[in-house]
Amino acid sequence: MKPAAPSLRFLFIVTISLLTLFITVSITYLISKQYKIEAMNHLLHYTETVAQDMALASTDYILTENFSSLQDLTLSYSDRTHIQAMAVLNRYRVILASSQLEQLGQVVDLKVPDTVDGAYSGFDVDTWIMHYLLPIRIAGTTVGWCRVQVNTKHLQDDLAVLQQKVIYLGIAIWLLVCVISFFLSSFMSRSIAAVIHVAREVSAANFNEQVAVQGPQEVRELAVAFNAMTDAIANRQRLLEASEEKFRSLAEEINDWVWEFDANGIRTYISPSVEKTLGYSADELLGKSVFDSLPEEMAKQSRKVFGGYVEKRSSFKAISHAQYHKNGQLVMIETSGQPVFDENGVLQGYRGVARDITQRKQAEEALQAEKERLSVTLRSIGDGVITTDIQGKIVFLNRVAEQLTGWTNKEAEGRMSSEVFNIINEKTQKVCADPVRQVLNFEMITGLERHTALIAKDGTVRTIADSSAPIRDKESHIVGVVLVFRDVTHEKKTEEELLKIRKLESVGVLAGGIAHDFNNILSAILGNIELAGYRVAEEDSKTAALLADAGKATRRAAKLTDQLLTFSKGGEPVKEKTSLPKLITDSADFVLRGSKVACTYDFSEQLWMVDVDSGQISQVIQNIIINARHAMAEGGTVVIQCKNVQDAASEPPLGMVGGKYVRVTIEDSGSGIAKEIIGNVFDPYFTTKSEGSGLGLAISHSIATKHDGYLTVNSPPGKGSIFTLYLPALDSIVENIVEKPETMAAVPGLRVMVMDDDEMVLTVAEAQLVALGHKAVLVIDGGQAIDRYQELRDSGTPVDLVIMDLTIPGGMGGRDAAARLLQIDPQARLIVASGYSNDPVMAEYEKYGFRAAISKPFDLQELSNAMASVY
Repeated sequence: MKPAAPSLRFLFIVTISLLTLFITVSITYLISKQYKIEAMNHLLHYTETVAQDMALASTDYILTENFSSLQDLTLSYSDRTHIQAMAVLNRYRVILASSQLEQLGQVVDLKVPDTVDGAYSGFDVDTWIMHYLLPIRIAGTTVGWCRVQVNTKHLQDDLAVLQQKVIYLGIAIWLLVCVISFFLSSFMSRSIAAVIHVAREVSAANFNEQVAVQGPQEVRELAVAFNAMTDAIANRQRLLEASEEKFRSLAEEINDWVWEFDANGIRTYISPSVEKTLGYSADELLGKSVFDSLPEEMAKQSRKVFGGYVEKRSSFKAISHAQYHKNGQLVMIETSGQPVFDENGVLQGYRGVARDITQRKQAEEALQAEKERLSVTLRSIGDGVITTDIQGKIVFLNRVAEQLTGWTNKEAEGRMSSEVFNIINEKTQKVCADPVRQVLNFEMITGLERHTALIAKDGTVRTIADSSAPIRDKESHIVGVVLVFRDVTHEKKTEEELLKIRKLESVGVLAGGIAHDFNNILSAILGNIELAGYRVAEEDSKTAALLADAGKATRRAAKLTDQLLTFSKGGEPVKEKTSLPKLITDSADFVLRGSKVACTYDFSEQLWMVDVDSGQISQVIQNIIINARHAMAEGGTVVIQCKNVQDAASEPPLGMVGGKYVRVTIEDSGSGIAKEIIGNVFDPYFTTKSEGSGLGLAISHSIATKHDGYLTVNSPPGKGSIFTLYLPALDSIVENIVEKPETMAAVPGLRVMVMDDDEMVLTVAEAQLVALGHKAVLVIDGGQAIDRYQELRDSGTPVDLVIMDLTIPGGMGGRDAAARLLQIDPQARLIVASGYSNDPVMAEYEKYGFRAAISKPFDLQELSNAMASVY
């Protein structure tokens, strides 16, 4: 049998008793604690006073070492009230005087903390003895210690008596409170019993009973409040019944239907409006499982999902599923439900609402299909596309935009456009104005400023072109912004490359205009110097040496002319099948000989051959190596690599057309090229060195271009410079090139015709030919050369060899004259000579009927070799 619960009267008395007992104990503790604190403080003050008097009185005795008087003084002070013992110690802690005679002369450990430099007190809880130490100081110096021990046992006795009195008083108060509580609870329980009776009636749905308003003021107020509560419950019961009726009427009229089913999915209620959607009446569905009207596969899945909700005792919201109509067609339903529990928290089932969403689903599918088509279209566009909402937050990025910004569509969605589309001005490095904000502010299409660069998520910088436009709804209200942009980095580089080529061509106009006349002058100078040297060689060695130096200087001037001619618009390299490894190693080793810079080589196996002018390509290698050597004045390493490139279209620079190339990479470990000037390194006459001409890299770039190749430069910050040369490759691989044997001197006694418009050149040429043992026939243009050649042939003294200048201002040049001479004599031996060493005819002289070519200025050895090669 279950024990009866304690009555309210009993609980009231026990509560008051416990509260009284707690208060009594608390007061006893507080009084005892306060008494103990005050008594200890008083005793400590007393002890401190005694110690100070003792220390002051013993100072003279310690100084005079009158220890007997000090002992008498100590004994006199130890007789005072509560003094247990007294002692005086010197600074070495030896007891000089003590009330305990057996301690005299002992060394005492005062056990004073290191942090204490003055008086110190301590308490022994076991013996109830208080220890007090006071230093004895003379002129600020501690000469001894005064130790006082006080017996505090009397405090313990006084405290016990006080606590006993408080406890007796508390017991008396407790008994009085218990008696008062008994009578008070008896008085109140009658009124509470009346309230309990009425509450039981209310719980039985009987709202007619009322509590009598009588008794103390508080009880009357409780009765009034309880009666008001009873009336309120009765009113709410009537309103609830009316609400239930209204709900029932509403549930039967709306298109949505209300349902209830138990924890097993068996319908316990369903509103009549279900018939509008599923064709079944409510009675036909009651008592049946909700899974019976679902497709088979969906029913299995739904049972599993529903079991999860039941296990978690959780609600579900807006679950979409298909359900069979009575006529067999499928209807799309959306259902939401809440769990229903009994008063013990046991799950009884679920209650919720369902609706027909067939038309909405069809509209959503059509919208999704349209959205998918739009997404496919945007992703297929070659430009980057970003759309934002009216706040400037990202809504969509197509694939190209993802690649250019480095953000995926998922990462960027919801972020501000300025965070993803981070653009700066390439020239000033300042952040550009947000194009999305500009469109939203001005409500018009805008474009990016020139020199705009996009900084991707990984820090990559790309030059872009862009336009921004507002997105409007059917009422022309702006609902967002669309950004369309593309990467124009390669286009910009190509434009810059074309600009460099135009600069080189402008220099070519200048070089081509002066090269012919300049080389003619050098030919006369070099020829005369050489001939003069021969004549004075034996008679005046010092003059011969001076002439030899003048000849060297003339040849250096000729080399400078050759460099200028590299820019000549019509100049073409004299190409031949060449092996790059030997050409590169010879060129690099020559430049680095004697320097602090080392060079390492990495040549791929099966490296392709190239069709190049070996002299010009050697010049390219040397110019780049010279730059590297200057960049590494304190020493370093140059790394040269050669590799085959199967498809040049896959290489990044300049968007090269497809085809086979050999890539030559020259990398140094110097200080690199500043970002501000790297775009100018191929410009003619641009240099950062005080002794440089600024032509080296410009010439190299021109040579690469005329070989249908490319020359690029890259300089990562603090990692040196990387020059990359691309040369079109031949199908064959590197093979041993057989060097041509040196040409033997021509047989003397030849009749040689020289055609040139410059009288000085003709005079020097005649002297050179005479020095070589030949006879010269001089003409000034092509017409005269043809007539004179025919005349000598007809007279039986034909010309053995003709040396012809290509360019004759105002007259027939060597190219046209050669064609006419070959018509007269197909066996004519012709040599082309020109100040344009890079002229197309000089590069492919055999194509125009010449048997050799010689560049102005030339010396006796070069002239002799050229003649010997054709005779």
